[in-house]
Amino acid sequence: MKKKILIILLMTIVLGGISATPLFQVGPMVIYKHSVLDLADEDKVLNVSSYGFGADARLNLFDWVSIDVPAVYSYGDGVHTVGTAPSLNLNIPAAGFIDIALGLAMNLDFQYDQGSEAWYINGQAVDDFSNAFMGATLAYRLALTLNFGMISVGASASVPMEGNFQNFNGMPSWSDTRVAVALLFNFL
Repeated sequence: MKKKILIILLMTIVLGGISATPLFQVGPMVIYKHSVLDLADEDKVLNVSSYGFGADARLNLFDWVSIDVPAVYSYGDGVHTVGTAPSLNLNIPAAGFIDIALGLAMNLDFQYDQGSEAWYINGQAVDDFSNAFMGATLAYRLALTLNFGMISVGASASVPMEGNFQNFNGMPSWSDTRVAVALLFNFL
């Protein structure tokens, strides 16, 4: 009898650890830089320059709320760019190890132009930060994450709105939808 109770207790602990949403997740991410409508274009899908590489960090608060900060680095024409779209999400635990996140994101690009030796945010000079921030594009975000103990695999889609932070227009721009995949390492 004691053996059965011990086995049930161990199974409960193990299954709870495998299926629980971790507090902090971080790991590498790959984003498809073209619209999801271009996924049928084999030339774009098979071209490595169609992808951006970076990292994704998530903080899961209260099991129902998460903050996600993906960041992708790119370089071209003498300009270094770090693109990010931090989002605030409502998490819906669909099953023991599946999390669905619905949220709002703000697209921010930080650029350093080697030619002019100047920093820019969303194409505007850093000293004009308030306009760069207010002109940032907002986006809807949907993510599906499978949690497997210490490792999670996440897929997300970001659908930009037609407006921006200052001139709000909540109509989704479906043709500009981007998708990403992340391998996340779970902590706590």
